Amino acid sequence: MIKMSAVHRTPKSDAGWRVVRLARLRLAMLVLLLAGATLWVNAAHAQDTYLPLVQANPTTPPPFCRLGVNGTHGSGSNVANDNSLIPLRIGWYQRYRTELRPTRPNGAEYAQTIALEQTGPNSYTYSPNAAAILQIVAQNPGSMWLIGNEPDRRDYQDDIVPHLYAEVYHELYTLIKNADPSAKILAGSIVQATPVRMRYLDMVLAHYRQQYGVAMPVDGWSIHGFILNEVSCDKNPDPDHLSCTGAEIPPGIDDATGLVFDPADTPPGDWIERNDDFDIFVENIVRFRTWMAANGYRNIPLLMSEYGILVPGQWYPQFNAQRVNSFMDRTFDYLLNTTDPALGLPSDNYRLVQRLSWYSTTDQNFNGFLFLPDGQLTAIGANYKARAEALAEEVDFIALAAATTPPYLLAANGAVTVTLQATIGNAGNLALPTNAVVRFYNGDPQNGGQMIGAEAVTTLAGCGATQVVTTVWPNVTPGDYQIFVHVDPDGRVRETSKSNNMASTAVNLVTDQLMLPIVNK
Repeated sequence: MIKMSAVHRTPKSDAGWRVVRLARLRLAMLVLLLAGATLWVNAAHAQDTYLPLVQANPTTPPPFCRLGVNGTHGSGSNVANDNSLIPLRIGWYQRYRTELRPTRPNGAEYAQTIALEQTGPNSYTYSPNAAAILQIVAQNPGSMWLIGNEPDRRDYQDDIVPHLYAEVYHELYTLIKNADPSAKILAGSIVQATPVRMRYLDMVLAHYRQQYGVAMPVDGWSIHGFILNEVSCDKNPDPDHLSCTGAEIPPGIDDATGLVFDPADTPPGDWIERNDDFDIFVENIVRFRTWMAANGYRNIPLLMSEYGILVPGQWYPQFNAQRVNSFMDRTFDYLLNTTDPALGLPSDNYRLVQRLSWYSTTDQNFNGFLFLPDGQLTAIGANYKARAEALAEEVDFIALAAATTPPYLLAANGAVTVTLQATIGNAGNLALPTNAVVRFYNGDPQNGGQMIGAEAVTTLAGCGATQVVTTVWPNVTPGDYQIFVHVDPDGRVRETSKSNNMASTAVNLVTDQLMLPIVNK
């Protein structure tokens, strides 16, 4: 549907759709855009179990957990349900809704998405309802759940003020986790990580803590990676030059402008030429990871759960397949490989982003679609497939930390039983779990250290997933010990790196213990 009016505002429609107005010269075109959210597996909660991923055909190359796509609701959307996706080697996908029995082509993980709607100044609803959600939870244990899709977008998508997002998130988080503690619940899915949208999330976190007395529990954060103008349609300070198409200003914030690309003395809408600005794309990711670290979320995953080129090539021929593929190539390289020891996820070798999802599979209203309606790959789809085929399969187990209970040995207690604990991660890129062997040692195993207990075998997928492994060390006499933990594949898999397989901790003898009183005010 195309509207030829620059002032008409289409009301919020089906929760899976959004409108982006694209202006060219003096005309503004209104187009419905499917938008989205979704998922990644939590690397922070060691007690979680992972939904088994089973390849449809064991002879087919295994899926990569880092690669994903955004399916659509329209015609041809069933491409996300069939074998057409298998050559892309995706490890996860989303369709902006919940499904009781999602298909998982070649073992790809399905991201459940709950739609939100604000119904009044202090009220909300969500879809599906609680009973339907619980039915899906029971049928799909360990699934990823995205709470909302672009809640920071006015009029289209979920459009909900910060304090209500905090409250509906709390309700749904509690509902799902009580039914399935292994569920992975993601927050956010903001349009883009610009300063004005970070303020929106600041308001969400502040209200959550004020309302519930704790930090907002999150298994992962999800953001979209679009590059759009941020101008209020109601408070536009210069409508002759500034277009309010794009991302608008988040609900609950009264600013007139946020990120603005329109140069002065030009027709509104010239911001679209920046839709593939790589530097802004990178800046937004670094900004969000910095925000995560500042708010206590350093050790959880970040998903780029929707991004691509929105500018339709049929309207703007400069955005041809070659230009879209160039953007895909640069962003894939960045998202798959960029690390930062100060900001990245430790269990993923400090990568900034754990998973990506390209928009879209079949939505031909906008650019970047990978398939034609008959299921054939486009030039952009062929580029995605080539990128996937070029990836090397990686398994990279990491010994992140070792700990003991008790943390010290009191001389007066004599011999005690010590529980040894190891946190391991997998920074590889395979969606299917790989077996890992964990061994504990009294002393450095490379210098005569003795193995404690039996080796433990566990399974772990890639993309920074973690697991905690424990063993019991009985009859430990008081003294000073150095405990080492070592993790390796089970022998049938070659590991990418051997430099990060060991961690250690000290258990020291304590001769005196001072008990301090607890004073309550």
